[in-house]
Amino acid sequence: MKSPATPSAPTTSATSVSTVSGSTSTSGIKKVHEPVGFFEGLPILPAAAVEVGERINRGVLKDVYKCTWVGAKYALACLTSHDPVNVQAFYEEARMLTRYKHPSVIKIFAVMYDLPTKLAADMPGLPAPQGKSERPIRGMILEYCPTSLQDAVANLKATPFTDVEKYSIIRDIGNVLEMLHNEKPRPVIFRDIKTANILLSQTKQVKFIDFSQARAQTSKPVSKEGGTQSYHPPEEAAEEGRKVSPHEKCFFCFVCLFD
Repeated sequence: MKSPATPSAPTTSATSVSTVSGSTSTSGIKKVHEPVGFFEGLPILPAAAVEVGERINRGVLKDVYKCTWVGAKYALACLTSHDPVNVQAFYEEARMLTRYKHPSVIKIFAVMYDLPTKLAADMPGLPAPQGKSERPIRGMILEYCPTSLQDAVANLKATPFTDVEKYSIIRDIGNVLEMLHNEKPRPVIFRDIKTANILLSQTKQVKFIDFSQARAQTSKPVSKEGGTQSYHPPEEAAEEGRKVSPHEKCFFCFVCLFD
């Protein structure tokens, strides 16, 4: 399975600060939306870099808004929890998204330490990611998709899928699971496959989102608390502390397709 090229962030432009007669003179070059640093190769944007639009999703861990950055439309995922477990999960999700360059995994373009004041008040005492000295990630700039598979299925009477689109969606979901389950050195278990966590682009391209529950398989049991319980295979509920295999997580996929 061939991966596409790494997504590149928009090029920041430079503007000259002109001198106006009768005003205080200012010289030099001012860079628009200049990053304050870099995270896994991605720019870390200042709070003023994005223009925030309407909220399009609310969750336990994060809210998602439409936003504009350097004149282009994106989605801004914002951490909304003080819980150290959720702070860590949001940080790890950002790291995972930088690693998976798959056409059916949502693309990440930048991260933020600070959010625009329109979205949230300051969160003092927010814990640093486990084992890290850096500040916690509070925002992710992601590619924008107009709808989720959940909403598209709910609207099937008005806008039905063609047979080709159905096949493409099923194929794309399977391809992402194949990639994760063959990850080296250990398979990755997504843990929260459902129609709400699968977006569709304008061309009906599948885009997996919400990797906050994804975990690499280890010799230890994976907690069954992750993900949406109604999508879990029945054997997980029957056996407490049971080690979960990638093959069992295909159950999520079939429930998702049944939806």
